[in-house]
Amino acid sequence: MKIFSALTIALLIIFQTVGLAATGTFSASGEYLMSDYDTPEIAEEIALDFAKQNAAEQAGIYLENYSRSIDSELDEDEIKTVASSKVEVLTKNIMRKNQSNGRILLRADIKAMVDISELDNFLAQEREQRQMAIQRYKEMQTMNKKIKQDIEAFQAKLAVIKEEVKDDDLQVEQERINREFLSNQQMIFHPDKAIELNPKNAFAYVSYRVVKIGDTATQSISDLLKDAEENRDKNFPAEIKNLTKAIILEPTDSTFYVLRGLNYVASGSNYKGIVALKQLHNLRHNLNEDFTQDINQAKVLKLHDYNRALADYTTAIELAPRNGSAYRHRGHLYKEIERYSEAVEDYQLALKVDEKNFDMSDYMELRDVCEKLKNYPFAIEAYTKVIESPTKFVPSFLIYAYNFRAICYIETNEYDKAIIDCDKGLELATTKYDISCFNDSKEKATKLKKLAYDGDLSDPNALIERAKKYSKERMYKLAVEDYTKALALDSKNQNALIGRSSIYLFDLRDYKAAIEDLNILIKLNPNSFNLYDLRGFAYENLGDNKKALADYKRAFKFDSSKEYLRKKILRLQDKK
Repeated sequence: MKIFSALTIALLIIFQTVGLAATGTFSASGEYLMSDYDTPEIAEEIALDFAKQNAAEQAGIYLENYSRSIDSELDEDEIKTVASSKVEVLTKNIMRKNQSNGRILLRADIKAMVDISELDNFLAQEREQRQMAIQRYKEMQTMNKKIKQDIEAFQAKLAVIKEEVKDDDLQVEQERINREFLSNQQMIFHPDKAIELNPKNAFAYVSYRVVKIGDTATQSISDLLKDAEENRDKNFPAEIKNLTKAIILEPTDSTFYVLRGLNYVASGSNYKGIVALKQLHNLRHNLNEDFTQDINQAKVLKLHDYNRALADYTTAIELAPRNGSAYRHRGHLYKEIERYSEAVEDYQLALKVDEKNFDMSDYMELRDVCEKLKNYPFAIEAYTKVIESPTKFVPSFLIYAYNFRAICYIETNEYDKAIIDCDKGLELATTKYDISCFNDSKEKATKLKKLAYDGDLSDPNALIERAKKYSKERMYKLAVEDYTKALALDSKNQNALIGRSSIYLFDLRDYKAAIEDLNILIKLNPNSFNLYDLRGFAYENLGDNKKALADYKRAFKFDSSKEYLRKKILRLQDKK
């Protein structure tokens, strides 16, 4: 049996001290009928806890009304979480009343308060802290309801079996209940004491935080090195060890796996941080120490920790397929290790199952991945959600969303939509930078829109000229399309082949495609040293040094005055 108190989520959120603000005060009561085997101290705690729960309900109504009055972005779950965690008892009075059956009824009367500034403080916290607090609040509510059911069931059982069971056995059962209750009361303020009282209390092993490396803005290099070493040797293993204990006790709680995954990621990143700090330390103090071994070890340990984090996120998803947090964090980790396609898949799933908690930082990570993959349709779909939820995000991020969606529309040749987004963005923009970005995008979209309808599409020369303009605007995909259309009309058009091969070679880094175009050009111009040089460059980038060397030698044969060709040949010969 697990007895949880609403009080036990009090420190799930770390609130900052703020100035004086309005407060609400409430009177509330809680009652508990002692059994013959209860200790007075525990009975009073239970009655007091029931009173606090009643006060928290009133505080929730008060905060909800205030939130509506200021059009706050907090939802019902967040408000209830703040109310339950930040109700402060001002006065308490516990009375005992003898019942006709000889038992004692305890009544706790309290006066409590809540400060409205706690709503702003809650919003100021990291999103993960907020979400974990909400999740735990919901679990606590369920368990608080179970408290009463368990107590009533146990006391009903006592009434039936009291004459048949030894007092010692009943005392043991009551003591077990009391120890669980006390453990739950202690687990946030004094987790070690909570574990001592109940070693099976999984939540007591979890501190609900991810350890981070020190603040580089305020600490010296030596302090940073010290912090990094301590984090590597002490803090991270302790966090992971405790979470592993919690997982052993509660193997089906997906949240524990997400938390451990976060710690593994932080641990891997911290190894990287240690190496960077040592290198900086080395550079700053002109030391002649070689940290190569540390760097190699850091890379191995980082990858090892990241793989363990991926395993934990995947387990969390298997246990709870609608755990948006697990999808988001796995997506972020896939991005970190450059598995972009898998990152996009996880972001899509996270938006599907938990769009409400997909916040600004997530959308910015998503943007990076979409740009890497050039997956502009998904980016448009995702940022449309931002634009259609204007009250969920701060105005500056709404401007950011219009800006990026306009860029995506340009990339997908939807110029009218891009211009509309730019105009909307200009209405909202307040900084010179934002205004400049929208004006630049609008000018580009307008120019490309005009280009799209300019020229005779049946004339290869007109297509080539438009391709050059697209290339100048860095619209390489459109340029390649026009060069290809021109070649469809004139397969040996050297201007189209040169233009397309150049884009393949230097802009898109598609060396195989470049070689195909250069092969045709070399057949048309077998004595061109420049074409052999370019093809050699393509082969070298593909790792085929033998063919690259052969082409550089051919190029040098046709123009031996090019000293850079001699150097290329010598360099590749040295690699043999």
